[in-house]
Amino acid sequence: MRGNTRYFYGVIGLVCGIFVVSCDSQLSGTAVQFDRNTFNRERALWEAQHITDYVFTEIYFPDCPMGNVRITVSGNEAVNFEPLEADGDNGLFSETISGIYDEIEKHAAYWEEQFRTGSTPYDAVRFAITYDKTWHFPQELHFAIIAPGLDGGWYDVTIEDFVTAEIASQEQENFDMGMFNREKRL
Repeated sequence: MRGNTRYFYGVIGLVCGIFVVSCDSQLSGTAVQFDRNTFNRERALWEAQHITDYVFTEIYFPDCPMGNVRITVSGNEAVNFEPLEADGDNGLFSETISGIYDEIEKHAAYWEEQFRTGSTPYDAVRFAITYDKTWHFPQELHFAIIAPGLDGGWYDVTIEDFVTAEIASQEQENFDMGMFNREKRL
């Protein structure tokens, strides 16, 4: 009986060891952790809607808060920026939803090239993106550099209060369609 117990624990230990090694090799083999298939699918769903007039709040944190900005977009061009914090620097990741997709693509390609050529000392980078289920824009993006002992090396982009101009004019009492149209003409 005692021999069977040692055998049992030996097998369990071996299985656990194989599991840990396989998990480590999968993580280290993925230098750029970026779900390109989901990204491409969500981007195509966003573009298929042909939304050109909308407003949203962009919150961008590159290692420290830069401020929140409410952006009005008309004809796929940003036409108004409303800082929501008087003392913020109001940094922007991008001015439109399509621009946010472009920036994410640009950053992912940059890091893929860095790891392909061996031009980076880091272990990996991670793009963790949550997409809006209705409108298919990147609702939350968390980017992080993965390296032992590294503090910092991250940014976050959050999109809040997204509403199309059409829905805003129908449903929001505080949305001024006249002001939106004036800004659109500028």
